[in-house]
Parts: sequence; structure tokens; C-alpha cells
Amino acid sequence: MKLPFLVSLMLWVGHFLVSNSHGKEMTLDSFLHLVGQESLQLQSLQEKQEGLEFTLSQTHLIYSPYSFGSFGYSDDERQKLNTQFVGVETIGKFYEFGVGKRFNSGAELKLGYTNQFADIRGTVLQDVTAYEPALKLSLAIPLWRNFGGGEWSYQAKTTEFRWRSQIYAAKQTEKNLLTYSENLYWQYATLLAIKEIQIQGLKRSKEIENWASNRVKNSLGDQSDLYQSQAVVVGKELNLNETEDKIQSLKKAIETLLNREEKVSDAHQWEMPKEIPLPQAQMITNAGGSETPMTTSEVQAIYYQSESEQNSYQETKEQNRFKLDLVADYAWTSRERGFNDSWNELKTGDFPWWTLAIKYEQSLDFGSIQNVEAGQYKLINASKKDYQNALQKAQKDWLLMVNQWSLLEKKQKLCAKLELIQQNKLDFERKRLRTGRTTTFQVLQFEFDYLQSQLQHLQTKLELWNLKSQAQNYFPLKS
Repeated sequence: MKLPFLVSLMLWVGHFLVSNSHGKEMTLDSFLHLVGQESLQLQSLQEKQEGLEFTLSQTHLIYSPYSFGSFGYSDDERQKLNTQFVGVETIGKFYEFGVGKRFNSGAELKLGYTNQFADIRGTVLQDVTAYEPALKLSLAIPLWRNFGGGEWSYQAKTTEFRWRSQIYAAKQTEKNLLTYSENLYWQYATLLAIKEIQIQGLKRSKEIENWASNRVKNSLGDQSDLYQSQAVVVGKELNLNETEDKIQSLKKAIETLLNREEKVSDAHQWEMPKEIPLPQAQMITNAGGSETPMTTSEVQAIYYQSESEQNSYQETKEQNRFKLDLVADYAWTSRERGFNDSWNELKTGDFPWWTLAIKYEQSLDFGSIQNVEAGQYKLINASKKDYQNALQKAQKDWLLMVNQWSLLEKKQKLCAKLELIQQNKLDFERKRLRTGRTTTFQVLQFEFDYLQSQLQHLQTKLELWNLKSQAQNYFPLKS
């Protein structure tokens, strides 16, 4: 009989501990950690950045070693001039495989093995068969287009800068989402604190209303004072309703951010901080001050897009130059009836074969070439102006932010000073009330003033946190 009781007791204690573990205070770091775990949008952006970082390896493929190969079958029954010796039909089988590599200089080297089998039929002799293996080394050196590897170099840089532009664009989107998350946190925490102050303010307003009502009943006060106190109560109720509506909207925004269908209050039994701290001043003032140029990931994305356009233009110019290549081939060959005999003969190297040639190629549509280059040149100028505009705007926004931070710091200090004065005034008036040297109405009015100063101080703190969140998107521009 005791065992079920002990089991029940342990289950109850476990449930109590688990339920209370959800009631701990949710810090900003733990909230952002939760966003990282639950937000599919944030996870998608992070995976996208990782994927783009891996994709940068695409630029290495231009110079990476590669393999090639081919195999086939042919049947040649074309009319021959001398069928007695060349036959009436030739059956051919062939295959080839090898490796190659491009170099930064623009040269391309290939090493391949080929083998052809020929079966000549219809000759005056018996049918002739032959194996023709060859070990071939090929070298192509550009003399004009892609001389020095310019085309491949521009191609690699164009690809790299395009990917980097996308990486920084994804980083900016991630930072915007984290800034939005941080703002949600502080807005939600601040509104909860504001709600508590508004509840206290409404309570004091109703006490003032009751005080005015009693004075009217006792013919000690004017009816207009009662109307004024009633209007204040209704106004406070409207403000409280607006705050509650904002809290509900923020809850829905947090639910959407965390991809949760259940309500925040049900899904997360956590409490916001009772006291809204101040952000550290050095987070923004020491980041760059007013002298160090600042930038953002968005500006960096525009920068790399501009660099990509410039390299794409150079790549196009290089591609439009006429192609003039020096091509050298050297092969060790053999020809025998049997495969083994042909292979053994190939190894002797007694039958070399080589060629040295100049290859030329040029597009004849010169009008289109000029139009393409002119168009890309304009795109370069446009991208440069986009970057300069974005950089200047980021710098101006940063300087404005630093100035706003300075002003808000002064405002916060004044709000804190005012709150302290209002608190001291209220404490002093309460002492006077105990000695009968003031009225209850005066104390209620001073309490109301103190609550108003608290609200103003909270709003200033929220402005500072929002500004600090925006400042985190900026970082010093490397010269």
C-alpha cells in the first residue's frame, strides 16, 4: 500500500519541479537562443549562408584536374578508289581516356591513352585487322585571348564575388531578423512593465475620482473637478486597453517568430525581467565613434556585386578577343594485328608522332561585341554608384545613430533624475500626511506624477535598446 503512495508523491514532486522550471526569468540571451532553436526562418538563413560558403569552392573547379574519355563504333562502307587494297568496308572500334589540367598561366595540359581497332574487309588479301594504341601528350598555350590566364582569372573572380554578394545579403537578412527578435523581446518586456504602472496609475486615478465625488456630495468641491477626474479615469482605461492590445499583438508576433501555434503565455511559462536594464554605452560609442567609416552587410553585398560586374566586364572583353593558340601534340604510337603485340611495340617508343599548330578563331559579329561591352561598361558605372551611395548612406545613418544615442543618454539621465525627484517628493508628502500637514488628494496626485515619470523613463530605455539593436548591424569598414 505504501508503494503507490511513494510513486504518487515522486510524480507530484517531479511535476512541481518541471512546472516551476518554466517559470524562471527569460533573459535576452536565452530568448535569442530560443529563436535560434525554433525559428525556421532563422535556421533557413543560417543554412543558406553555410551552403553559399561551400559553393565558393566552385571557383576552384576552373583549375582543378579533370578526366575525359570516349568510346565508339564505326562502319565505313563509302565508295573506295582501290577496293583491292583498302577493301569495301571498314569496321572500327575505339576508346580514349585521360586526365587534364588548366593552369593560371592559361595553358592547358592533357595526357591521354587511345586505342583504335580496324577490321578492313573485301581486300584481295585476307581480311586485315590492326590495333593502333597511342599515348598522347597535348599542350595548348594561348597567344592572345586568355593570354596569361586572364579570362579564367576574371571568370573565377566573377563567380566568387557573386557568391559573396549573396552571402552578405543573407547575413544582412539574418541580422535584420535578430534585430527584430531583440526588439520584440524588449517591447514585450517594456509593455508588461508599463502595464503594471498603468494599473497602478488607474488605481490612483480612481481614488482621486472617489475623493472628488465625496467632496461634491459634501458640497466641498466643484462638479467640474469630478468630471475632470472621471475623464482622467476613462483616459487611463483607454491607455491600459491599448497596452493590452499591443501585448496581444506582440504575443502573436513572437508565436509567428517561434513557429508556435499555441499562445506564448501557454507555450512558454517564463517571466520577463521586472527591471529593464540600460544597454552598455560602449556597444555603440566605442564601435567606431564619428571618425571610423562604418558599413553593413547590405553595403558589403552591394560592394561584391559591383566587383562582380567589373570582373564580368573584363571577362567579356577577354572572350571577345580573337583566339590564337599554339597547340603541340606528341604521341607514342603502334600498329599491330594483335593487341599484346601492339602494346609491346608502343612501349618501345620507336614510332613517335607529333604536330605543332596554330589555331585561330574570331567572331565576325563586331557590332554585337561592341554593344555587349558598352552595355556592361554602363552596368559597371551603375554598380559603382550604387555602392558609393549605399556606403555614404550607411555612414550618415551611423553618425545620426551616434548622435541619437548621445541625445537619448542625456534624456535617460534626465528621466532617471526626474523619477528620483518624483519619488522623493512622494515620500516626503507621505510623511507630511502622517502628521496631518497635507491632504490625501495631494498624495494621490504625487503618486500619479511618480508613475508618469516611471513610464517616461521606461519608454526612453526602450528607445535606447532599439537603437542599440540597430547599431549591432554596423561594423568598421576595412581600408
